[in-house]
Amino acid sequence: MFNSIICGKYYPIQSSIHNLNPISKIICTLLFLITLLFINNYWLFGLLLAFIIILIIIARIPITLIINSILGLKWLIIFIFIFDYLVTKNITLAVSSSSRIILIVVYTSILTMTTKPKDITYALEQLLWPLKLFKISTEQLALIISLAIQFIPNVIEQANKILKSQASRGIDFKYSNIRGKILALTTMLVPLFILSFKRADDLADAMEIRLYGYDKTRTHYRLNQWTTYDNNIVVLHMMILIIFILSEVVWL
Repeated sequence: MFNSIICGKYYPIQSSIHNLNPISKIICTLLFLITLLFINNYWLFGLLLAFIIILIIIARIPITLIINSILGLKWLIIFIFIFDYLVTKNITLAVSSSSRIILIVVYTSILTMTTKPKDITYALEQLLWPLKLFKISTEQLALIISLAIQFIPNVIEQANKILKSQASRGIDFKYSNIRGKILALTTMLVPLFILSFKRADDLADAMEIRLYGYDKTRTHYRLNQWTTYDNNIVVLHMMILIIFILSEVVWL
């Protein structure tokens, strides 16, 4: 049921995108999200979609995984489309909002599938360093965000195991009516929460045993090098953002 959701899963393979510095990939993701704000016609949607397809090809990620990531959130996308249409009474704006969600899902999937969780933690820690001026521990904040992303596939795996276990006991998740599905999901949520809290406690115990947090100065086993390729990919995203901003001004 939840196998199509790939958010937080790392796809181990060698590619140019995998070898990028995680800091540059997060910067590119932020630039991409800002670029989405300046899409005002289907031509720009098409250009951005073509750019994402090129990234997928370079990253050597199977297209079926990307399609499954979209299908895994199809009900959310449909809900956003219907809600936008009921509020705005404009089908163009509804399609635009749904398309933005799809592009966000695809791009963030590329980020998580080409970047190891520990590299995401490292990148967030480096990018959030200005918060140290306000006495905020960027190491802990980056770790919390990284663990939240990493826990998504773990929770999905546990949910699938519980569904199979409940199905073997005669609970029908697929062909029952709405009331039956709600009851079936209720029987899944309780053990899912219990297992999730247990795994969180185990992780906290493991970190405490390794004395995490007792020394304020922490070092990194491996430092990610910033290369020319990182400069090129960041500059490319900035150029795309500038082009989209200029196109917005021209079409206005």
